[in-house]
Amino acid sequence: MQSNAVSSPQQLVALIEAGQRAAEDFRHDEAVEKFELAVSSVLLNAEQRARVRCALAESLEYLARYRDALGVIAEYETPSIRSQLASSSQFQVWLRLGSLQGYLGDHPRAISYVKSALTLAEKSQNEEELGACHMVLGRIYRGIGEAQFARDHLRVALQHNRKIGQWVSLAQNYFLLGNVYLNEGEMNAARENFEQAIKIIGDRRAPLLLGSIYTSLSNLILLQEYRQATEGVETLEKAIHYLTEAKNDRLLAYAYSNLGYVLTNIGEWERAKQALHYAIEVGERLDNRAVQGTALDTLGELMMLQGDLHEAEQLLERSLYHLQAVNFTYGEVQAVQTQGRCFLAQGQYQQAIETFERQLALA
Repeated sequence: MQSNAVSSPQQLVALIEAGQRAAEDFRHDEAVEKFELAVSSVLLNAEQRARVRCALAESLEYLARYRDALGVIAEYETPSIRSQLASSSQFQVWLRLGSLQGYLGDHPRAISYVKSALTLAEKSQNEEELGACHMVLGRIYRGIGEAQFARDHLRVALQHNRKIGQWVSLAQNYFLLGNVYLNEGEMNAARENFEQAIKIIGDRRAPLLLGSIYTSLSNLILLQEYRQATEGVETLEKAIHYLTEAKNDRLLAYAYSNLGYVLTNIGEWERAKQALHYAIEVGERLDNRAVQGTALDTLGELMMLQGDLHEAEQLLERSLYHLQAVNFTYGEVQAVQTQGRCFLAQGQYQQAIETFERQLALA
């Protein structure tokens, strides 16, 4: 669509408002279309363009299109461009840049950007902005294993979000807290927070958030109550339903990979194969080597269980190639262990010993 499609200020306002309504209803693919058309309009001034760009970046973020989203607002990393904006727009820019850099793995830059947003929010004393900053910081710190910092920020965020009573922010807050508790092995606290998030959402439409919650809840069920595999599968299937609706292929690939793992362990091998092949296919499309590597590891183990050791060995080599390429050590440790068992099953004892020693060194 061309920029001259927006021919009047009234049409531009209507287009932006339509994008905002779509985003509020979590129809982010539709919101992206509206915002992309609006941001190309010559009718926008610099301030308006920055706000529309931030809205577009946020919808792209929801769709896991992180690099596309960063490209939309990358120019605001330049101080001379950013300094021309009002503080309210600078806040949005800092927050979006920080959130995206967190997803893309540049954690020092992400934290610096969000703290710049937090400084502006503290000056304005805007409860919603303060809550948003602390939530993003909590998510980033959790991602780098700083559980105490993550918990502290998320608890502060919860204080602000309770004051404004916005259900989406509250549900996200409890979900993120649940993930911190899950990482720390506090299973009861994690479940309580996940269930509180689900209760807050109620019958409202929130596909990405619900899909994310049910994915984490399934991990909890399988870790805490390994014999409850049926409940774990059912919960993962709920997650897949919502993530499909949300059109977030990145999280969907991980959910299918997890489903394949569970189905492999309970003997539903054909369903497991279908789930794992789908995860690998989506991972290839997204160039997500971590999900490809973990799914290939599980598929290799499945081939071992079915007695096809040669195919298993090839799959595990592919798995390690992807996991090592992205420095995903946790996944690599698991895949090396599976490879060692594969060598052992083939009677290649010296290779098995060397592989298990490599696993110990990695661990």
